Amino acid sequence: MGKNRAAILKGEFFMGEYYNVSRIKSLPVLYMKIMSHDIPLYYDYGVRHCHYMHVYTRLWGMKRINNYLFAKLLWNPHVDTKQILAEYFDLFYESAAQQMAHLYERQEYAMSSVKQWKHTKPLTDRIYKDLTPLFNLQHLHLKEYHPPENDGVDLEESVVALQECRQIMDKLLAKDWSPTMQARLAIDDENLRYGANTVNFYYYVAQAIMAKRSGNLQQARKFYKKSIPYARGLKEETEIVQTASSHANAKDGLEASQIESTYRKLGKELRIHLDF
Repeated sequence: MGKNRAAILKGEFFMGEYYNVSRIKSLPVLYMKIMSHDIPLYYDYGVRHCHYMHVYTRLWGMKRINNYLFAKLLWNPHVDTKQILAEYFDLFYESAAQQMAHLYERQEYAMSSVKQWKHTKPLTDRIYKDLTPLFNLQHLHLKEYHPPENDGVDLEESVVALQECRQIMDKLLAKDWSPTMQARLAIDDENLRYGANTVNFYYYVAQAIMAKRSGNLQQARKFYKKSIPYARGLKEETEIVQTASSHANAKDGLEASQIESTYRKLGKELRIHLDF
């Protein structure tokens, strides 16, 4: 036993990260803060190799910062990430560097609860399984909530942060840019749209379910109708959900939400017809 254990310890540690775990479905989740903290820590603990699941291979948009920073940190785990990020924004976005740096920061914040939406004891499972209450975690509530411990980014806070991102993006898209910058911003915009449609979809569907459970069908229909533009937008999202490995992909953004069947069933119960 001791001899075999000694033989195992002669090898090198390899870290496999979950940056695009299959349930995330290539949503624009950014890991600037997490990578800057975790990868140097892994290295100091003895890790010498690292990869992450389901690397996206195209239509990166803002997610390109994940691959860029990941590569820089694997080359030098103790590089000054603030300097690396500043260089990235200056070189990639030219005169829009400051605005896009702020957009990335708000995007990272807005998507930071993605595991609670879709992966670890997720909201989507509670919706699919009709569990009560929908929000059973301290660090994820519907409305803004700040407990003494385990505080997280609540769904409403994500909605607001993504509205800020949209305002920044719309102002930049309205300007006259070079063809290269136009192409870059277009892909960023596509990623932002996918993320915002997903978050707003969850936000209004959750409220429709909660209103129906309370017996307020009028309110339930109101929230369900508010969800429809976001659901339709997700249904039309067929490219960005096909940018990773097969089981991390989806037919469209609505399927990627993981609650499409429940959503359609709820619409029938509320006597609301969907034309998609």
